[in-house]
Amino acid sequence: MFELLSRRNKNIAGEPEVFVYDDFPKEFRIQVYYILNDVIDPLCDDRSNLWDIIHDFFAREKGLKKLGSYHYNPGGMNYGAKCIEEYLENSSTMDLLDFIDFVFNIFHKALRKESPRNIFD
Repeated sequence: MFELLSRRNKNIAGEPEVFVYDDFPKEFRIQVYYILNDVIDPLCDDRSNLWDIIHDFFAREKGLKKLGSYHYNPGGMNYGAKCIEEYLENSSTMDLLDFIDFVFNIFHKALRKESPRNIFD
């Protein structure tokens, strides 16, 4: 289980820190999605879809059934990607920071040694 930023963010007395974050503009949220796409897509193949795995783990950490309104289509592609894209567009500032912290921690700890399955020109 990963301890989300919103849960770790406490002061010395153990009380939640009171930080006021500016809202992230739509353009920043889209850039986060593009970064995710650049890292995740080359690691996906027909047998495993890292988008779905990240979606499912993060949704579980947040106590949600899914992150977006996109419906799962057995055999279909992009369920996790579509839900994550919608979540990035519509989430609160703290939820966005939780997601960024969660996914980049995965990139750092689990994917650093992986090699892409697809090579871009």
